[in-house]
Amino acid sequence: MNRMLLGAGMAALAAVGVLDLGATEARAQVPAESVVYETVAPGTRSVTYGEQVKVRRKLFKTVIKERPVRYVTTTPPVVRETRVIRPAPVIQQEVVQPAPIIEQRVVQPAPIVESRYVQPAPVIRRQVIQGEPVIQTRYLSPY
Repeated sequence: MNRMLLGAGMAALAAVGVLDLGATEARAQVPAESVVYETVAPGTRSVTYGEQVKVRRKLFKTVIKERPVRYVTTTPPVVRETRVIRPAPVIQQEVVQPAPIIEQRVVQPAPIVESRYVQPAPVIRRQVIQGEPVIQTRYLSPY
């Protein structure tokens, strides 16, 4: 009876989705890192047989009963953890100074040449270099 109730309870949990063995994603504290947990090998059930011994003692007699018993054990599943680490982008900045501009003009009444140097503002070029993501995989198993 207890096994039937346990089976009904497990079926109800599976219907709700609690026992779903699909891939789940967890966000880490670092915003550039994501972790995916995926069940690679589900838990297997193994059956071993043993003996259960019952000993009863009577007044001048001992009764020993041996009967085979089946033990069912479930191994934990093997889970693969995949971490995708995206490194921070590298910002390359270059300052380009243009050549100065020479302005000349003639001032009247006497022919006087007036010159002045005008230095333009520097131009800043930025380039964002995004690095390749690093993928780390490890298997979490009970062994």
